Amino acid sequence: MSRGNDDSAAGRRPFFRPWKGRRYAEGFRGRKLLILGEAHYCYRDRDGQIVADLGRDFTADCVRARVAGVDPGTNFWRFIEKAVGGPAADPASFWPAVAFYNYVQRPIQHGPRVAPTRDMWADAAPAFLTILNRLRPDRLLVCGMRLWHHMPATARMIRPTLQVYRLTDGTSVPTLATVHPSSGR
Repeated sequence: MSRGNDDSAAGRRPFFRPWKGRRYAEGFRGRKLLILGEAHYCYRDRDGQIVADLGRDFTADCVRARVAGVDPGTNFWRFIEKAVGGPAADPASFWPAVAFYNYVQRPIQHGPRVAPTRDMWADAAPAFLTILNRLRPDRLLVCGMRLWHHMPATARMIRPTLQVYRLTDGTSVPTLATVHPSSGR
């Protein structure tokens, strides 16, 4: 059984560990910001074989590569930096100030723009709520409307794309949904 498909991926606990920048507690512009992506996708190795064994630190490894100036193979990271940090955003200063987590806890087998299965969406909710309570962000940014429509209900709606989650202790986490940085959906 490949990693990313075990019991932890079925919602019992998060499989992919989130990225938590070393300055996350100080916040991005004074607020702890959790950025939520949809999922990781399998990739092909040098021999063209699909690699589904991504490992628990794959999320953090992708962000670390971006901070180090290595392109992790997608424009997604750069689009997030520019959308949130502005046109002059620098990966080496942006990512250490935020946290990042992918909602779906199993890799998608068929590449980007392929939707997670119904089971993947359902299995991801408990793990997401665990991470939300563990990281305790001041703000949550949801990247993608498809993701937004599959997430657990919020405690309060301000408008369709601006809602509020509540942590287990009652703390409010304003949550903004936006189009996916890579696809515009």
